[in-house]
Amino acid sequence: MTVVAMTMITLVPMVCANNTLHHLPGGKAALSPRSAGARSRALWATDSTSVNAVCVDYSATAHYPAKRSTLVNRLPGDGFVSRPATLSACELEKLHTECVARVNKYRSGALKFSDNTDDSNVAAGLLPLEEATGNNECSSQQAFGDLLQNVEGGGGCAGSHHTAGSCPWQGSYAQNSCCGRGGGSFGDGSAIATYEGVRDELFGCMQQMWDEGITEGVKGHWETMRNPNFRVAHCGFAFTASGRLMANQDFAYNVSSSYLRCSCSGKLAGADDGCGGACVACSDPTLPACADVATTGWTGAGCSGDAATGGKKKCTCEDHVENNWLRGCEDEGIGASCPVSCNACPAYQTTCSKSETSQSTAESSDATTGVVLGTLSGVFLVGAAVAAAVLARRKGGSCRTRS
Repeated sequence: MTVVAMTMITLVPMVCANNTLHHLPGGKAALSPRSAGARSRALWATDSTSVNAVCVDYSATAHYPAKRSTLVNRLPGDGFVSRPATLSACELEKLHTECVARVNKYRSGALKFSDNTDDSNVAAGLLPLEEATGNNECSSQQAFGDLLQNVEGGGGCAGSHHTAGSCPWQGSYAQNSCCGRGGGSFGDGSAIATYEGVRDELFGCMQQMWDEGITEGVKGHWETMRNPNFRVAHCGFAFTASGRLMANQDFAYNVSSSYLRCSCSGKLAGADDGCGGACVACSDPTLPACADVATTGWTGAGCSGDAATGGKKKCTCEDHVENNWLRGCEDEGIGASCPVSCNACPAYQTTCSKSETSQSTAESSDATTGVVLGTLSGVFLVGAAVAAAVLARRKGGSCRTRS
Protein backbone atom coordinates (compact mmCIF):
# COMPACT_ATOMS: atom_id res chain seq x y z
CA MET A 1 0.00 0.00 0.00
CA THR A 2 1.40 3.39 -0.95
CA VAL A 3 1.63 5.92 1.86
CA VAL A 4 1.58 9.65 1.15
CA ALA A 5 1.78 12.41 3.74
CA MET A 6 1.82 16.19 3.51
CA THR A 7 3.10 18.88 5.83
CA MET A 8 3.39 22.63 5.47
CA ILE A 9 5.71 25.12 7.17
CA THR A 10 6.46 28.83 6.75
CA LEU A 11 10.16 29.57 6.80
CA VAL A 12 11.72 32.59 8.51
CA PRO A 13 14.79 34.52 7.29
CA MET A 14 18.13 32.81 7.87
CA VAL A 15 21.14 34.50 9.40
CA CYS A 16 24.82 33.66 9.06
CA ALA A 17 25.94 32.05 12.28
CA ASN A 18 29.07 30.00 12.94
CA ASN A 19 27.90 27.19 10.73
CA THR A 20 29.36 25.59 7.63
CA LEU A 21 27.27 25.14 4.51
CA HIS A 22 29.25 22.76 2.35
CA HIS A 23 29.11 23.02 -1.46
CA LEU A 24 26.89 20.61 -3.23
CA PRO A 25 27.10 19.11 -6.82
CA GLY A 26 18.66 13.68 -18.08
CA GLY A 27 17.07 10.68 -17.06
CA LYS A 28 16.05 7.47 -18.75
CA ALA A 29 12.61 5.92 -18.47
CA ALA A 30 12.45 4.07 -15.15
CA LEU A 31 12.09 0.34 -14.82
CA SER A 32 9.45 -0.90 -12.46
CA PRO A 33 11.43 -1.25 -9.21
CA ARG A 34 10.02 -4.76 -8.77
CA SER A 35 10.66 -5.96 -12.33
CA ALA A 36 13.17 -8.70 -13.02
CA GLY A 37 15.33 -6.21 -14.90
CA ALA A 38 15.44 -3.84 -11.96
CA ARG A 39 16.21 -6.63 -9.49
CA SER A 40 18.93 -8.00 -11.72
CA ARG A 41 20.53 -4.63 -12.33
CA ALA A 42 20.54 -3.94 -8.60
CA LEU A 43 23.26 -6.60 -8.33
CA TRP A 44 25.77 -4.78 -10.52
CA ALA A 45 26.27 -1.37 -12.14
CA THR A 46 25.69 -2.76 -15.62
CA ASP A 47 23.14 -0.45 -17.18
CA SER A 48 25.79 0.96 -19.55
CA THR A 49 25.78 3.90 -17.18
CA SER A 50 28.26 6.54 -18.32
CA VAL A 51 29.40 9.19 -15.91
CA ASN A 52 31.87 12.04 -16.17
CA ALA A 53 35.57 11.17 -16.23
CA VAL A 54 36.17 13.85 -13.58
CA CYS A 55 33.44 14.98 -11.24
CA VAL A 56 32.39 16.89 -8.15
CA ASP A 57 32.25 14.64 -5.09
CA TYR A 58 29.01 15.49 -3.32
CA SER A 59 29.37 12.81 -0.62
CA ALA A 60 28.18 14.52 2.55
CA THR A 61 30.20 14.07 5.74
CA ALA A 62 28.18 16.42 7.96
CA HIS A 63 24.56 16.97 8.93
CA TYR A 64 22.10 19.54 10.24
CA PRO A 65 20.51 18.18 13.43
CA ALA A 66 17.64 20.69 13.26
CA LYS A 67 16.26 23.45 11.09
CA ARG A 68 18.77 26.30 10.64
CA SER A 69 20.99 24.80 13.33
CA THR A 70 24.79 24.83 13.39
CA LEU A 71 26.17 22.25 10.99
CA VAL A 72 27.67 19.25 12.79
CA ASN A 73 30.83 18.17 10.96
CA ARG A 74 30.19 14.45 11.11
CA LEU A 75 27.44 12.04 10.12
CA PRO A 76 24.69 11.35 12.68
CA GLY A 77 26.25 8.07 13.84
CA ASP A 78 27.98 4.82 12.94
CA GLY A 79 24.85 3.55 11.22
CA PHE A 80 25.04 6.22 8.51
CA VAL A 81 27.30 6.32 5.45
CA SER A 82 28.25 9.20 3.16
CA ARG A 83 27.64 7.02 0.15
CA PRO A 84 27.28 3.26 -0.38
CA ALA A 85 30.50 1.66 -1.59
CA THR A 86 28.49 0.34 -4.52
CA LEU A 87 27.70 3.91 -5.63
CA SER A 88 30.68 5.87 -6.96
CA ALA A 89 31.25 9.58 -6.43
CA CYS A 90 30.67 10.28 -10.12
CA GLU A 91 27.48 8.21 -10.11
CA LEU A 92 26.28 10.28 -7.15
CA GLU A 93 27.02 13.46 -9.10
CA LYS A 94 24.92 12.10 -11.97
CA LEU A 95 22.05 11.33 -9.60
CA HIS A 96 22.04 14.95 -8.41
CA THR A 97 21.93 16.13 -12.01
CA GLU A 98 19.31 13.61 -13.14
CA CYS A 99 17.09 14.49 -10.20
CA VAL A 100 16.66 18.08 -11.44
CA ALA A 101 16.62 16.95 -15.09
CA ARG A 102 13.74 14.63 -14.25
CA VAL A 103 11.69 17.49 -12.82
CA ASN A 104 12.40 19.46 -15.99
CA LYS A 105 11.11 16.58 -18.12
CA TYR A 106 7.75 16.98 -16.38
CA ARG A 107 7.87 20.77 -16.71
CA SER A 108 8.60 20.48 -20.44
CA GLY A 109 5.88 17.92 -21.16
CA ALA A 110 8.37 15.20 -22.14
CA LEU A 111 6.95 13.19 -19.23
CA LYS A 112 3.21 13.17 -18.60
CA PHE A 113 0.66 11.96 -16.11
CA SER A 114 0.30 8.19 -15.98
CA ASP A 115 -2.89 8.46 -18.08
CA ASN A 116 -0.80 10.22 -20.77
CA THR A 117 -2.59 13.55 -20.36
CA ASP A 118 -0.85 16.94 -20.12
CA ASP A 119 -0.62 19.38 -17.24
CA SER A 120 -2.25 22.78 -17.83
CA ASN A 121 0.78 24.73 -16.58
CA VAL A 122 3.03 22.72 -18.89
CA ALA A 123 0.72 23.43 -21.83
CA ALA A 124 0.95 27.15 -21.02
CA GLY A 125 4.75 26.94 -20.92
CA LEU A 126 7.16 26.41 -18.01
CA LEU A 127 10.83 27.33 -17.92
CA PRO A 128 13.31 24.60 -16.89
CA LEU A 129 14.84 24.77 -13.44
CA GLU A 130 18.58 25.35 -13.09
CA GLU A 131 20.44 22.81 -10.96
CA ALA A 132 21.87 24.79 -8.04
CA THR A 133 24.99 22.63 -7.84
CA GLY A 134 26.45 24.73 -5.05
CA ASN A 135 23.61 23.61 -2.79
CA ASN A 136 23.64 19.88 -3.61
CA GLU A 137 25.81 18.80 -0.70
CA CYS A 138 23.86 21.08 1.61
CA SER A 139 20.66 19.31 0.53
CA SER A 140 22.27 16.02 1.51
CA GLN A 141 23.38 17.47 4.86
CA GLN A 142 19.74 18.36 5.48
CA ALA A 143 18.67 14.89 4.38
CA PHE A 144 21.01 13.24 6.91
CA GLY A 145 19.37 15.23 9.70
CA ASP A 146 15.96 14.15 8.43
CA LEU A 147 17.09 10.54 8.10
CA LEU A 148 18.29 10.47 11.71
CA GLN A 149 14.80 11.49 12.82
CA ASN A 150 13.32 8.93 10.44
CA VAL A 151 15.36 6.09 11.94
CA GLU A 152 14.56 7.17 15.50
CA GLY A 153 10.89 7.64 14.55
CA GLY A 154 10.44 4.16 13.11
CA GLY A 155 10.67 4.93 9.39
CA GLY A 156 7.93 5.95 7.00
CA CYS A 157 7.72 9.70 6.62
CA ALA A 158 9.01 10.43 10.12
CA GLY A 159 11.62 13.20 10.07
CA SER A 160 10.63 14.62 6.69
CA HIS A 161 11.42 18.36 6.48
CA HIS A 162 12.99 18.32 9.95
CA THR A 163 15.89 20.43 8.63
CA ALA A 164 14.25 22.00 5.55
CA GLY A 165 15.28 25.57 4.72
CA SER A 166 18.79 25.29 6.17
CA CYS A 167 20.41 25.81 2.75
CA PRO A 168 20.76 29.31 1.21
CA TRP A 169 17.79 30.51 -0.85
CA GLN A 170 15.93 33.68 -1.78
CA GLY A 171 12.26 34.36 -2.33
CA SER A 172 9.83 31.47 -2.19
CA TYR A 173 10.99 27.98 -1.20
CA ALA A 174 9.55 24.46 -1.13
CA GLN A 175 10.75 20.95 -0.49
CA ASN A 176 9.47 17.57 -1.68
CA SER A 177 10.61 14.41 0.08
CA CYS A 178 10.44 10.76 -0.93
CA CYS A 179 10.59 9.85 2.79
CA GLY A 180 12.71 7.12 4.31
CA ARG A 181 12.69 4.02 2.13
CA GLY A 182 14.44 0.67 2.19
CA GLY A 183 16.17 -0.73 5.26
CA GLY A 184 12.88 -1.61 6.94
CA SER A 185 11.01 1.64 6.29
CA PHE A 186 7.38 1.00 5.33
CA GLY A 187 8.16 -2.65 6.06
CA ASP A 188 10.48 -2.85 3.06
CA GLY A 189 13.77 -4.51 3.92
CA SER A 190 15.17 -4.33 0.39
CA ALA A 191 18.76 -3.25 -0.10
CA ILE A 192 19.30 -1.19 -3.23
CA ALA A 193 22.86 0.11 -3.40
CA THR A 194 23.57 0.96 -7.02
CA TYR A 195 23.09 4.01 -9.20
CA GLU A 196 20.37 2.20 -11.14
CA GLY A 197 18.53 1.21 -7.99
CA VAL A 198 18.52 4.74 -6.57
CA ARG A 199 17.55 6.27 -9.89
CA ASP A 200 14.67 3.89 -10.57
CA GLU A 201 13.18 4.37 -7.12
CA LEU A 202 13.61 8.16 -7.28
CA PHE A 203 11.93 8.32 -10.67
CA GLY A 204 9.05 6.19 -9.43
CA CYS A 205 8.57 8.50 -6.47
CA MET A 206 8.55 11.56 -8.76
CA GLN A 207 5.95 9.99 -11.04
CA GLN A 208 3.74 9.41 -8.03
CA MET A 209 4.17 13.06 -7.03
CA TRP A 210 3.34 14.29 -10.54
CA ASP A 211 0.27 12.04 -10.68
CA GLU A 212 -1.22 13.96 -7.77
CA GLY A 213 -2.51 16.21 -10.57
CA ILE A 214 -4.92 13.49 -11.71
CA THR A 215 -5.74 11.82 -8.39
CA GLU A 216 -7.74 12.80 -5.33
CA GLY A 217 -5.98 13.91 -2.16
CA VAL A 218 -2.59 15.52 -1.66
CA LYS A 219 -1.56 17.97 -4.38
CA GLY A 220 1.44 19.71 -2.83
CA HIS A 221 4.27 17.79 -4.50
CA TRP A 222 2.74 18.25 -7.94
CA GLU A 223 2.08 21.95 -7.33
CA THR A 224 5.72 22.42 -6.34
CA MET A 225 7.07 20.64 -9.41
CA ARG A 226 4.88 22.74 -11.76
CA ASN A 227 5.25 26.08 -9.93
CA PRO A 228 6.23 28.80 -12.48
CA ASN A 229 7.78 30.94 -9.73
CA PHE A 230 10.60 28.49 -8.99
CA ARG A 231 13.79 28.91 -10.99
CA VAL A 232 16.36 26.68 -9.25
CA ALA A 233 16.38 23.25 -7.62
CA HIS A 234 18.85 20.95 -5.87
CA CYS A 235 18.51 17.43 -4.50
CA GLY A 236 19.84 15.62 -1.44
CA PHE A 237 20.54 11.97 -0.68
CA ALA A 238 21.27 10.44 2.74
CA PHE A 239 22.05 6.78 3.45
CA THR A 240 22.17 4.34 6.33
CA ALA A 241 24.42 1.29 6.37
CA SER A 242 21.35 -0.90 6.94
CA GLY A 243 19.69 0.01 3.64
CA ARG A 244 17.61 3.14 4.12
CA LEU A 245 17.70 6.38 2.13
CA MET A 246 16.10 9.80 2.44
CA ALA A 247 15.81 11.61 -0.90
CA ASN A 248 14.72 15.26 -0.92
CA GLN A 249 14.22 17.86 -3.63
CA ASP A 250 14.59 21.56 -2.75
CA PHE A 251 13.04 24.29 -4.93
CA ALA A 252 13.54 28.06 -4.73
CA TYR A 253 13.04 31.29 -6.62
CA ASN A 254 16.75 31.98 -6.50
CA VAL A 255 20.01 31.40 -4.64
CA SER A 256 21.91 34.08 -2.74
CA SER A 257 24.53 36.44 -4.14
CA SER A 258 27.13 34.47 -2.18
CA TYR A 259 26.31 31.32 -4.14
CA LEU A 260 29.22 29.46 -5.79
CA ARG A 261 28.53 27.02 -8.61
CA CYS A 262 30.25 23.62 -8.57
CA SER A 263 31.62 22.16 -11.79
CA CYS A 264 34.46 19.91 -12.88
CA SER A 265 33.63 20.05 -16.57
CA GLY A 266 36.82 20.15 -18.62
CA LYS A 267 39.00 19.98 -15.52
CA LEU A 268 41.59 17.51 -14.25
CA ALA A 269 41.30 15.59 -11.01
CA GLY A 270 42.61 17.72 -8.16
CA ALA A 271 41.48 20.99 -9.75
CA ASP A 272 39.23 23.42 -7.86
CA ASP A 273 35.63 22.33 -8.27
CA GLY A 274 34.49 25.95 -8.03
CA CYS A 275 32.95 25.82 -4.58
CA GLY A 276 35.72 24.95 -2.14
CA GLY A 277 36.48 21.34 -2.97
CA ALA A 278 38.67 19.40 -5.39
CA CYS A 279 37.56 17.53 -8.50
CA VAL A 280 37.93 13.74 -8.32
CA ALA A 281 38.69 11.26 -11.10
CA CYS A 282 36.09 8.65 -11.90
CA SER A 283 36.54 5.28 -10.23
CA ASP A 284 34.14 2.38 -10.53
CA PRO A 285 32.05 1.44 -7.50
CA THR A 286 32.68 -1.66 -5.41
CA LEU A 287 30.81 -4.59 -6.89
CA PRO A 288 28.15 -6.24 -4.74
CA ALA A 289 28.24 -10.02 -4.81
CA CYS A 290 26.05 -11.76 -7.34
CA ALA A 291 24.20 -14.29 -5.18
CA ASP A 292 21.14 -16.49 -5.13
CA VAL A 293 18.42 -15.98 -2.55
CA ALA A 294 18.37 -18.60 0.22
CA THR A 295 14.86 -19.75 -0.74
CA THR A 296 12.48 -18.60 -3.45
CA GLY A 297 9.14 -18.53 -1.67
CA TRP A 298 8.07 -21.83 -3.20
CA THR A 299 7.52 -24.96 -1.09
CA GLY A 300 7.25 -28.63 -1.92
CA ALA A 301 7.75 -32.12 -0.51
CA GLY A 302 10.71 -32.61 -2.84
CA CYS A 303 12.50 -29.37 -2.00
CA SER A 304 15.66 -29.25 0.07
CA GLY A 305 15.39 -26.06 2.11
CA ASP A 306 14.22 -25.47 5.66
CA ALA A 307 11.02 -27.04 6.90
CA ALA A 308 7.78 -25.32 5.91
CA THR A 309 4.17 -26.02 6.84
CA GLY A 310 2.28 -29.19 5.98
CA GLY A 311 5.36 -31.39 5.91
CA LYS A 312 6.82 -29.49 2.96
CA LYS A 313 10.19 -27.79 2.64
CA LYS A 314 11.20 -24.44 1.23
CA CYS A 315 12.62 -24.53 -2.27
CA THR A 316 16.13 -23.37 -3.07
CA CYS A 317 17.47 -22.09 -6.38
CA GLU A 318 19.13 -25.45 -6.94
CA ASP A 319 15.75 -27.12 -6.54
CA HIS A 320 14.31 -24.92 -9.28
CA VAL A 321 17.14 -25.84 -11.64
CA GLU A 322 17.01 -29.60 -10.97
CA ASN A 323 13.26 -30.26 -10.67
CA ASN A 324 11.10 -29.84 -13.75
CA TRP A 325 7.93 -29.68 -11.66
CA LEU A 326 9.10 -26.29 -10.38
CA ARG A 327 9.37 -23.13 -12.39
CA GLY A 328 12.88 -22.81 -13.79
CA CYS A 329 15.24 -20.07 -14.92
CA GLU A 330 12.99 -19.18 -17.84
CA ASP A 331 10.61 -17.68 -15.27
CA GLU A 332 11.34 -13.97 -14.81
CA GLY A 333 11.09 -14.07 -11.02
CA ILE A 334 13.21 -17.22 -10.61
CA GLY A 335 15.83 -15.90 -13.01
CA ALA A 336 16.14 -12.66 -11.03
CA SER A 337 16.22 -14.45 -7.65
CA CYS A 338 18.71 -17.10 -8.74
CA PRO A 339 21.32 -15.39 -10.96
CA VAL A 340 24.14 -17.77 -9.96
CA SER A 341 22.18 -20.99 -10.46
CA CYS A 342 20.71 -19.62 -13.69
CA ASN A 343 24.11 -18.42 -14.92
CA ALA A 344 22.64 -14.94 -15.22
CA CYS A 345 25.09 -12.75 -13.28
CA PRO A 346 25.53 -9.66 -15.46
CA ALA A 347 28.97 -8.99 -16.90
CA TYR A 348 30.44 -5.89 -15.34
CA GLN A 349 30.81 -2.78 -17.47
CA THR A 350 32.82 0.24 -16.36
CA THR A 351 30.83 3.40 -15.77
CA CYS A 352 33.73 5.80 -16.30
CA SER A 353 33.91 7.79 -19.53
CA LYS A 354 37.09 7.42 -21.57
CA SER A 355 38.81 10.79 -21.60
CA GLU A 356 42.26 12.25 -21.20
CA THR A 357 41.13 13.66 -17.89
CA SER A 358 40.38 10.16 -16.64
CA GLN A 359 44.11 9.44 -16.66
CA SER A 360 44.56 11.77 -13.69
CA THR A 361 45.01 10.18 -10.32
CA ALA A 362 41.68 9.43 -8.73
CA GLU A 363 41.00 10.17 -5.12
CA SER A 364 40.06 6.98 -3.34
CA SER A 365 36.38 6.45 -2.70
CA ASP A 366 35.13 6.08 0.85
CA ALA A 367 34.93 2.36 1.71
CA THR A 368 31.41 2.54 3.00
CA THR A 369 28.50 0.16 2.93
CA GLY A 370 24.87 1.04 2.56
CA VAL A 371 21.84 0.82 0.39
CA VAL A 372 18.88 2.85 -0.62
CA LEU A 373 15.25 3.37 -1.49
CA GLY A 374 12.19 1.15 -1.50
CA THR A 375 8.47 1.97 -1.19
CA LEU A 376 6.91 4.90 -3.04
CA SER A 377 5.75 7.75 -0.84
CA GLY A 378 6.05 11.50 -0.63
CA VAL A 379 5.96 14.44 1.71
CA PHE A 380 5.48 18.10 0.83
CA LEU A 381 6.64 21.29 2.50
CA VAL A 382 6.32 24.83 1.26
CA GLY A 383 7.37 28.17 2.70
CA ALA A 384 7.32 31.74 1.39
CA ALA A 385 9.78 34.22 2.92
CA VAL A 386 12.82 36.17 1.85
CA ALA A 387 15.87 34.34 3.21
CA ALA A 388 19.04 36.14 4.19
CA ALA A 389 20.67 33.35 2.25
CA VAL A 390 24.35 32.88 2.87
CA LEU A 391 27.00 30.41 1.87
CA ALA A 392 29.83 29.57 4.23
CA ARG A 393 33.21 28.15 3.28
CA ARG A 394 33.25 24.44 2.61
CA LYS A 395 35.77 23.80 5.37
CA GLY A 396 35.20 26.19 8.23
CA GLY A 397 32.73 28.46 9.94
CA SER A 398 33.23 31.83 8.28
CA CYS A 399 30.98 33.10 5.52
CA ARG A 400 32.33 33.53 2.01
CA THR A 401 30.75 35.71 -0.63
CA ARG A 402 31.40 35.91 -4.33
CA SER A 403 33.76 38.74 -5.18
